[in-house]
Amino acid sequence: MGTDYAHSVLGALEKVDKWADALPVLLPDATALLRDALDLMRELGGASDREDLSYIHQPSISDHEQNNDFNEWTELIVMTRDAWLTATDADPEMAKIEVKRWLGIHYPVFRRLAFFAAAQRPDLIDEGLALGSLLSDDHYWLWTSMTRRETIRLIASLSTRISPEQSERLQAAINNGPRPRCSAMI
Repeated sequence: MGTDYAHSVLGALEKVDKWADALPVLLPDATALLRDALDLMRELGGASDREDLSYIHQPSISDHEQNNDFNEWTELIVMTRDAWLTATDADPEMAKIEVKRWLGIHYPVFRRLAFFAAAQRPDLIDEGLALGSLLSDDHYWLWTSMTRRETIRLIASLSTRISPEQSERLQAAINNGPRPRCSAMI
């Protein structure tokens, strides 16, 4: 049975003034810790390139009432997100680089983080990169339930800033529906 130790410790750290200053520096480490946790889950059969159940354990990357903090490992998602949000002001270039790093890590939670970032800070994340990531892997990430909440928020954000050609590409992908291998994931 789990405890809420990680959540309470990091919750207490959030109240420390210097914590916000430290977060941007901790961003690469937070990403690495989250990846290590997912790598361990993979070894135990609980994660893969296409599935990690983060969408169940942490339904929203952003703060949301559905996030219930039942699993301590989800605090790594929160810490990574908060470190990235703080870095967007302290070191925007590092924040951009980290999103590109997330897109290279093959677990859905990192795709969710990247989609969250692109929707939250469209001034930092190029719409071409965001759209390309959404439609990559034969449109898998557009349709999978693993990224659904962040996908919808990203589409809403992109709808106001993509070019007519990019809009046509997105609309065609939506109109064509999921590919056969994706339909089982909906």
